Amino acid sequence: MDSPPEVSEEVGRLVLLNAFPLNVFPYFQDLEVGEDRTLAFRRLSLEDLKDMTKRHEIVNYIRHPGTLQFLSNKLGIELKPSNDIYREDKRDIVVIITLKNPERGKETSNITDDDLLIYMLSFLYPGWWVSDKG
Repeated sequence: MDSPPEVSEEVGRLVLLNAFPLNVFPYFQDLEVGEDRTLAFRRLSLEDLKDMTKRHEIVNYIRHPGTLQFLSNKLGIELKPSNDIYREDKRDIVVIITLKNPERGKETSNITDDDLLIYMLSFLYPGWWVSDKG
């Protein structure tokens, strides 16, 4: 495997995604057939996420209105729907927020704490871990 990408000592933006699209991460695009890459997902609480929003610039890529309304209320920040496509920055802290039991074609608006799964993502290279702690 190639050496890890250049990573700044400073941690970047807090990126909120509703899914994990492999095609936006160069980490996977240059993967050779038969080559492995390692990821780590850390489950977060809403309190963990709220604490992180106080320390980082937030970039939202979630579109679901019910999820955004719930998060805005719980986190005390205004999150607006985004149709933008995320492009990886190695310094970003990527957090994936998704419904535990989504129903296709059904708009969910009465979301509770128990309805969400929240994960922080880290790409693992030898000796390299990007996390909220720096």
